[in-house]
Amino acid sequence: MPSVAGIRISPLRRLDVLQLVETAFDERASLRLTFLNPDYARRALLDRQLLADINAFDLILVDGNGVRWLTPLYGFSVPERLDTDSLAPDLFRALGRRRGRLFLFGCAPGVAERAAGRIGARLPGLAIGALHGFQDVEKGHPGHIAEEDAESIVGLINAFEADLVVVSLPTPLQQRWVSVYGQRLTAPVVMTAGSYLDHLAGPVDRDFYPPWVNRLQLNWVYRLVREPRRLWRRYTIETAHFVLLVLRARLRRAKEPR
Repeated sequence: MPSVAGIRISPLRRLDVLQLVETAFDERASLRLTFLNPDYARRALLDRQLLADINAFDLILVDGNGVRWLTPLYGFSVPERLDTDSLAPDLFRALGRRRGRLFLFGCAPGVAERAAGRIGARLPGLAIGALHGFQDVEKGHPGHIAEEDAESIVGLINAFEADLVVVSLPTPLQQRWVSVYGQRLTAPVVMTAGSYLDHLAGPVDRDFYPPWVNRLQLNWVYRLVREPRRLWRRYTIETAHFVLLVLRARLRRAKEPR
């Protein structure tokens, strides 16, 4: 798998990913998916543990044109941007055709349940379980789920006999949780999803990005306009810092003896 500044990347198209996931469903083969945007990539380049956790996934899909546009510096290209909001519904439909079992884990209490209701209304043949992801907050240690709580979560998901588990926790908690506990899950497919369940359970039941935004590759502009106070720093200072880190790593690599 090629990499950018040491971060592994899966340069796949949507159809490639869907085929791999459907094969995993059919063969009950382990497949762990995560998504990489400039924010996650920048943080991974500054955090060795997060870098190791991301690189341990089977598929690392590029959710962010800021990452896509830099891959040619490392001798390859990513054919298309793949984000959870657009890819997850395809996975749910593929699982629904098999009358499979989906488990949603993450976000604040009530969010996963509302998201499950939205999905179930569209795919009535799909069995859906749900559990919030605030165990760390409720126990007074944000960013760290205690061993006993994590084991309880694994047991609950396995008892549900899930085929696909969506882990919607903050980064780096979601990558760490899947890295440590993902192999203990009996579900063949496990996918990180960030704030996807929040989007799905929100007040407006529609795709997070309108089609024209995806077509023009203005996803970051759309998000910045919607949430300027929360995201202005991410899409200005932190994005510039990410580009600087990648360029520095590329220059360092160019100076290495062949």
